[in-house]
Amino acid sequence: MISRIWGLATCAIVVISLAGLLVVSMIPFLRKMLMTSVLQFLVALAVGALSGDALLHLIPHSLQPHKSDNKHDDSDDATHFEGVYKGLCGLAAIYFFVIFGRLQSIIANRKRTKTNRSVKILNVDQDDSHQNKSFMSSSTEKGEEFEKDMIKIELNEIEEHSHGHSHGHSHSVPSSIPALAWRVIIGDGVHNLCDGLAIGVAFANSVTGGISTSIAVLCHELPHEMGDFAVLLTKGMSVKQAILCNCISSMLSLIGMFIGVILGNFGEANLWLFFAVAGMFLYISLVDLIPELSHVQVTGTLKSFKTLLVQISGMITGSGVMFLIAMFEDDLKTALEF
Repeated sequence: MISRIWGLATCAIVVISLAGLLVVSMIPFLRKMLMTSVLQFLVALAVGALSGDALLHLIPHSLQPHKSDNKHDDSDDATHFEGVYKGLCGLAAIYFFVIFGRLQSIIANRKRTKTNRSVKILNVDQDDSHQNKSFMSSSTEKGEEFEKDMIKIELNEIEEHSHGHSHGHSHSVPSSIPALAWRVIIGDGVHNLCDGLAIGVAFANSVTGGISTSIAVLCHELPHEMGDFAVLLTKGMSVKQAILCNCISSMLSLIGMFIGVILGNFGEANLWLFFAVAGMFLYISLVDLIPELSHVQVTGTLKSFKTLLVQISGMITGSGVMFLIAMFEDDLKTALEF
């Protein structure tokens, strides 16, 4: 049984690492607009998976009474489903306020755009000389603002998706390649160590718990790895060097997994660790990832609504997978027994 847990946890780490490499290999083939949509979907997917795993699996499991005889009865199922439904209510509240805030932002931007157009029409009605000066000044200012916006978009797409939701929360990008490499290895190493710890603790408790936590970590890792890879390439690293840095930092997730499996087998320690992992997942999703969804820069009302639909679909997909795993956990346990 112990060897099976070690094997499954190791396979989960390997699959997550390979999936990250597969995603970053697709970056050169993605257009800029498609890249933005993909990143928004992946970030929203991570929000849904991380918050879903925390509220639908980790917290309900850690609140269940621990039985030393490992006997299972109908009351356990009722308690489990009740915890899942309560977690689902919490998720619904979070998503409601996220969507409500995005709609407020879209409407406010639309009104601001209409106001700017009205001011522009009034300026056109003035005398020719003043009109030319205003036009030249406005064009220059808009050109400068456009350039600044483009720079901000590039930085947001590259830097924020890289270390915007890193556990280290260091947002400054070193100028030299060696310093940047050390930052990725150390910063991502701590990040991957925590993720590996979460996976190890989850697999020590149950296979289905390990699978759900691994999916949540995978969804979080995909946009993170894409951002890291993009930062390294834009700072002058070759593709091989960038992949090597990511591989070195990914090795620490194995160490974290080993520690997690060991700690998870100490009596009721895994129940306490579940709360810690749930807190980490909620922090990442609510503090790091949701602001990226709220502050995305999109011009035009139609594009803003399209981006919102992409984000909603990502959150529903992530949390939906977690909900299905939570509801059919016993069936999955039976199917995975070998």
